[in-house]
Amino acid sequence: MREPALVKLELNDGREIPQLGLGTWKLDDHEAERVVGEARELG
Repeated sequence: MREPALVKLELNDGREIPQLGLGTWKLDDHEAERVVGEARELG
């Protein structure tokens, strides 16, 4: 089984980062705000 290709996005300074989908679309607004805020705190 092949792994899906990793899509990278180029930043304004020329560096690249992987494009990730967090799957927050299923969350209500309050829960999405909470989990995204927690993820930001964790880095």
